[in-house]
Amino acid sequence: MRPLVYSTEAAAVHGHGWTRCGTDIAYFENGVTRRDKTSACHSTLAFTWTCEYAHDVMYFAMCYPYTYSDLRTYLGKLQAAPLRSRHIRRQRLTLTIAGGGGGRERGRGGPRSRCT
Repeated sequence: MRPLVYSTEAAAVHGHGWTRCGTDIAYFENGVTRRDKTSACHSTLAFTWTCEYAHDVMYFAMCYPYTYSDLRTYLGKLQAAPLRSRHIRRQRLTLTIAGGGGGRERGRGGPRSRCT
């Protein structure tokens, strides 16, 4: 699996977001034993990357990041859809010092309800 990269310069200049990247990609067990399993080892991902811009800020990830904001946007779309909105209820769970709400999202429905 190719890693993902986010370049702040590429985003500013071209509008690019997270993209797959790298060459000479290797994924292998590194010999460091995991604490939770006696016979398994941790793994290492190694790859080569060449920066396109000087003084760029780069972020790397194994999978596309999914933020709390992404979740809230998705759940808002579910609530706006008439058929899907009956399967979800959102409530304020907490209130931060800054005044933001930490929501609790919960699916609901009986045996005859289906989420599509």
